[in-house]
This record gives sequence, C-alpha cells and structure tokens, in this order.
Amino acid sequence: MRTFLLFAAATVATACHPMDNPKECAALEALARSTNYENWHATTDPQYKDKWLSENSMCTWIGVRCHGEHRGVYQLHMAQFGMTGEIPPEVGDLAELEVVDFMINSMSTRIPPEIGNLKKLKRLLLWDGNDLYGKIPEEMGNLAALEDFYLRGHPNLQGPIPESFTGLSNLKNLHIYGTNLTGAIPDLSVANLESINLANNAFTSAPASLCNLEKGTRCFLSGNGFMTIPACLVDTECLL
Repeated sequence: MRTFLLFAAATVATACHPMDNPKECAALEALARSTNYENWHATTDPQYKDKWLSENSMCTWIGVRCHGEHRGVYQLHMAQFGMTGEIPPEVGDLAELEVVDFMINSMSTRIPPEIGNLKKLKRLLLWDGNDLYGKIPEEMGNLAALEDFYLRGHPNLQGPIPESFTGLSNLKNLHIYGTNLTGAIPDLSVANLESINLANNAFTSAPASLCNLEKGTRCFLSGNGFMTIPACLVDTECLL
C-alpha cells in the first residue's frame, strides 16, 4: 500500500513538463487545483486543445503567456474561465507576472498577501463575478510597477484601502467600485492617473492630493459617506 501511495504522489507531481521552470509550473498547478480546474470552461470545452496540467509545456496552456519557451510566465488571461475556489498564495511565486486577469469568474476568495511579491505586475483585473472578501492586503503597496487595478462588485470586501497605496506612483487607472471598503482614501500619487473610480463604497474622507488631478482625468467618487472632503472637489464631476 505504501508503494502505491508513493507512486500516486509521484504521478501528481509530474504535471509539469520536464523543461518547464519548476517553481513557476508548481505555482500554476496550485492555481489550477485551488480553483477547481476540472470544471473550467477551458478544460471541459473541446475547442481548447492546450489544457492545463497536460503533458505539454505550461507556456502552451490556454491563457498563459511566457517570455521563453519553458519559463517566464508574464501574463495570465483567465477571464470567464469558470474558476471557483480560491486564489492560492503560490501565485506570489510567479515573479515575472505583468498581467493577471481573473475577471468574470466565480471564485470566493481573499486577495492573498503573497500577491505583493509580484514586483513586475502592471495590471490586476478582478472585476465582477467573483466574491472577494476580507481586506485588501497591505502588501499590495509593494507593487511598484502597478498601473491598472480594477476591482468592482465585491460587497464582502471590507476595511480601508491600505495606506501603502500611497507608494504606487505608476498608477494610471484605479477602479475600486461597489465594495464595502471604509475609512479614509489614502493620499494617492496622482501624477500618472488617467482615471480613478472609487464610487459606491463607504469611504468617509478624501485626500487633498485629488485636487492635483490633471485636467481630463476621469474621476468618480459619488455614493460614499464622506464626512470630510477637500473644498476643491465640491461641485466637481468627481461627486456627480
């Protein structure tokens, strides 16, 4: 019996192509198993040939983009995959990631703090369909390259926007809409902002830094419970 169990464990461990980067492939395997890949549309639909956890290189799996033939996973395009379950902490081991698109799935998950390890991440898309709960982790302030953060329709997401977001100087589009986030909006860097949508949350104050938004920057702050707000924002389109 012990021999059989060892053989079974070894079989599970060989989901990665022998030439794939083992750490990256292990992270993708953890993502697949944590989000019930056997029920994904990309697994059950016969039109998809390059299924996850197949004998082919991870860089051929549907939705995965790599810099090299067997390494350098830099994009995950997994919108409408039919993902359920949770985002696992191993996602933080995909050090080359620049784009993560998990929009329109059915996960019930926290945002793992390990996502803050993705120093090259530029786009994080978590809009719609999923049920995010808990808090936005403070570690997201480590995402110095982050340009686009889209998060909408998560009423079970609570707490404040982390103060660490003040260091995200490359942000272009910040959309956190329709959550139960509370407290003060931190003093965000606005130098590169093209759009900011923090409407329909439960924020209580806005920072003076928003007075420095460039003309033409799309700004939406309505639907909050502001107790204090900079005078420069009163009667502007930000609050319409």
